[in-house]
Amino acid sequence: MKIENIILKIYNKVKDLFRSNFGSTKGAERILKIFISLFYATDHYSYLTDFKVPTIISIIIFAFIIYLILSIISFLGKYLIILLQRTKPINLTVYILLLIGVKYFLDNSLNLYLKDWQNYLLLFCACVILIIFAKSFISLFKNKRNLALIFFLPTFCLVFLGIYFYSFPGFQRSALKLAEFKKDKVVERATAYESEEIFYKGPEVSLNSYVSYGGLTKKVRDFYFKKKLNQVEVKGKVYLPKNQKEAPLLFIVHGNHRMTTKNYLGYDYLGKYLSQRGVAVVSVDMNMLNSFYKYSLKNENDARAILLLENIKYLLSENRNENSKFYKAFDSENIALMGHSRGGEAICIANNFNKLNKNPDNGNIRFNYGFNIKGLIAVAPTFGQYEPCDRELKLWDVNYLTIAGTNDCDVTSFEGQMQYDNIGFSPNSDKFKTAVYVGYANHGNFNSLWGDFDLQPPEGLDINRKELLNQLSQKRILSIYTYNFLENIFGKSFNRDLFKYGPYNYKDFPKTTYYSRYKDSTYENICDFEEDTNLQSASTFGDYIDFSNFSDIYEGANSYGEDKGKNNSVFLSTNDKSRYQIFLRNIPQKRQFLVFDLENFEEINDYDGFKIKISDMVGESASLNIKDYFPAYPPTKVYLYKSDHVFDDYKNYSAPISLRIDLEDFKNNNPLINLEEISNIEFDFDKSIGQISLDNIGFAD
Repeated sequence: MKIENIILKIYNKVKDLFRSNFGSTKGAERILKIFISLFYATDHYSYLTDFKVPTIISIIIFAFIIYLILSIISFLGKYLIILLQRTKPINLTVYILLLIGVKYFLDNSLNLYLKDWQNYLLLFCACVILIIFAKSFISLFKNKRNLALIFFLPTFCLVFLGIYFYSFPGFQRSALKLAEFKKDKVVERATAYESEEIFYKGPEVSLNSYVSYGGLTKKVRDFYFKKKLNQVEVKGKVYLPKNQKEAPLLFIVHGNHRMTTKNYLGYDYLGKYLSQRGVAVVSVDMNMLNSFYKYSLKNENDARAILLLENIKYLLSENRNENSKFYKAFDSENIALMGHSRGGEAICIANNFNKLNKNPDNGNIRFNYGFNIKGLIAVAPTFGQYEPCDRELKLWDVNYLTIAGTNDCDVTSFEGQMQYDNIGFSPNSDKFKTAVYVGYANHGNFNSLWGDFDLQPPEGLDINRKELLNQLSQKRILSIYTYNFLENIFGKSFNRDLFKYGPYNYKDFPKTTYYSRYKDSTYENICDFEEDTNLQSASTFGDYIDFSNFSDIYEGANSYGEDKGKNNSVFLSTNDKSRYQIFLRNIPQKRQFLVFDLENFEEINDYDGFKIKISDMVGESASLNIKDYFPAYPPTKVYLYKSDHVFDDYKNYSAPISLRIDLEDFKNNNPLINLEEISNIEFDFDKSIGQISLDNIGFAD
């Protein structure tokens, strides 16, 4: 009461001061409304002056309209204030806190694209329902007022439905309509070793040159870790094939997640899987760079790369140390890097730094790494958060595998495809790159500790988790792809069929959609649509393109989920008898395969009548049906969030699929065709198949 009396005395003093000096000031509010009206009128009057209305008249008209609106608001506001004055202070305080809390929860938990008035209406209704529920609950159960049941039952049902909606996992995906394949192949290898697990800790390194922090963020993070960013420990966990010396080596880098989670242990399954098959695995602890509420670091991916390189440096030095438990454990000539999320970008940065003598962003920092890194595996990676010299990161002569899922709610685009487009090869390097987009895979299930929730609650409560591939299937896909990739880059196997042709004929892959892309150093480009804006030009000077009977045709950037890359394709909206031809004035070097990327944007599996034809210099030609080579996967229909399902607001996600057609198949159809003098490539559509895109048309071995 003392505080209330003090406030009341101050108010009365001020009020008396004004009354004694000014008398009655009734009507001053009208003058203030005039000023407010004029302020807003200055933002609108020019629309009337466009119709030759004089400026002063335009301002007066708009000011008058706004004045009327303000008067209505003032009238209603007066009664609202009276209502608030009659509300107990404690109740009013709680109502305000409730309003703030409900707004925070709805803003973060519902992925609805509503107009402002709809958001405010939803907020108002939610608050009213909760208030009525709380009051009727007390009235019914404490005060024994049976009449309160009329209000309690409907609000209880609404509250229960809200709790159920946020707690249940979501809606089951529709049945997959996939083309039938003869699944007669097995790609998985049996285990050959026991797995030995060892934690390691090395010297501290300073990351101050790569990431900065200060203020409360620095205090919170330093307090939690008991260390600063110039004292970051080299540490992690090693998985060794027991009793094997000089095993090829894979380093795994986790991404940005809560720093309170031991994120690097989420790849235990992968460490055990690979070490049991003869590959040593190191999972690097980078928690000191991870997030914590608003006390997170920014632009730290190059710091992740440096920390990874320092871990490699330490373990390879231990590999040479006769007194170390890691003595001769690793084959330093066969190293690969894997990264998840931001870690997927960090491994690409590390590969770039590994080949440089100086930091591209600070020439005073010298590098001296030079490790024999043979391949990169980017799992649901980011791209472009770090740009050396303000450029996209381009890589050269390194094997690359990237894999991601259509239901990724964290990195919502397949950004690994953007890095894929920025990797080039020397003609004789024997390198390859491959990208796999997996239907219904999410971001978190590649890490055992992250799971179904790609977003933290309350945001993550709306994720349609029922639609996801289960975690076991998702981890299995990554494990099989990773091992086969490592077998190839470490020279244990030279069978790249899984990457060249996709997983469609393998029976050990979980049932879902797969969009598989591939290119290697034998590729000879005919047409990749990057050269200019002329729809009739090809990539090689002198070659040209002709087309007819498309309802729409254009060149543009590929969409990789929510975002577009900078790699162009040609988009064809087909009709009956559509035709797309490439005329080759430059005879290509003889290769074994005709290759190209094809993306299907329609929910159809029928590709009868879609043919590809080649012709030679003397006019001999041969045609093949695309359906015999193309898995014809439709786009994956995705409801990312439960609220999407309620409003039937789905997305169709797909990606290009690489096709390889043996030129001898054309020869079998016409033995007279000369495969060394191909002069024409033609895509024929006997009937419409909707919209598709073509890219990277060329030849390869």
